Amino acid sequence: MSDRDFNRYTRALIWLCLAWTLESVLPVTAAASNRSENADRAQAGLARVDSLLEAGQAAVAVREARRLSIQFATDPLYGWQVEGRLGIALLRDGYPAEALPYLEAMVRRTPNDHVAHRNFAAALLATGKKGRALTEFSLAVELAPGDFEARLEYGMILAEFGDVKASLTQLEVARSLCPDCSEADRALAGVLLGAGQFDAAVQPLRRIMDKEPTAWARRGLVQALAGAGRDRELLEFLDAASLNSMSAEEMNLAVAAEGRLGQADRSLACLRALNDPAALPGGLDDRLLTDHRFWGMVSLNLLEAGHFQDGLEAVDRAISLAGDYVIYRNNRVVLLLKLDRQEDAAEEWKEVLRLDPSLEKKETE
Repeated sequence: MSDRDFNRYTRALIWLCLAWTLESVLPVTAAASNRSENADRAQAGLARVDSLLEAGQAAVAVREARRLSIQFATDPLYGWQVEGRLGIALLRDGYPAEALPYLEAMVRRTPNDHVAHRNFAAALLATGKKGRALTEFSLAVELAPGDFEARLEYGMILAEFGDVKASLTQLEVARSLCPDCSEADRALAGVLLGAGQFDAAVQPLRRIMDKEPTAWARRGLVQALAGAGRDRELLEFLDAASLNSMSAEEMNLAVAAEGRLGQADRSLACLRALNDPAALPGGLDDRLLTDHRFWGMVSLNLLEAGHFQDGLEAVDRAISLAGDYVIYRNNRVVLLLKLDRQEDAAEEWKEVLRLDPSLEKKETE
């Protein structure tokens, strides 16, 4: 074979080999390209769902997750991830029962993922399956003992089961994990108030008030101080916090507290505010105007503090609102006697006996 023929043969062989190589490689490359495109679409779709959930657009996230599910339901890598996102989106959108099977499948697929257990637990709780939810929350804490949110959720559901001691333990751990998070203090305060542990509730409520003085925290702290019998602290707090006004509930508690302390300043200010709004900064809550028990308490405070004429005015208001309460009539007799109005006191005593004849026998004994 001549050199010319050899070169021609060599070139032909090279082209033949190249053609065979392209023929065998191109289908594989095309398949890999398709897989890569599918992966890109799936990952982009999952990212969109996550962004929608983060933005609070759960309904839109559900629609996007359903669309992805149709495309990737049978995909061994992305199918289960899409269905997991669909479960979370349904849960966030208010459809926990529909979310349950997806979230349960996610737990089975990723048994060591504490977030999956938390999501499944939330769906169980929302559908009334509290016992199983408690187990799932417990598993979430075991898997991630340093997770603040898992501890918080577990502590709150323990409280629902009435296990206050265990609940408080978990909530205290949650607070230690995130000392600056008000969520733990709110949960602690709620559990303590619900359990009637008012003294213990004061500290977390004060911490909340220092960070974010909300109406809820203010009501809770007032309730805790009153329930714990910390009257002086209650009055100090109300004096500092009530620059504009006090609610009817707060004023009732304040007047009761000052009565136990032997004071009557607020009682006197409330009475005078009926005719002089400037006597009480922020004014008097309209609900107090028709609250006979409040005016009966005011009159008693004024009586015990030696403000007899003012006490008489207050008890007269209580009687005008609930004239059949013997205790008000009886206190009126005492006030009239203190004012040396003997005849008026005798007439009032007749009314007391008319309302409660048994007192006449007690008087003669």
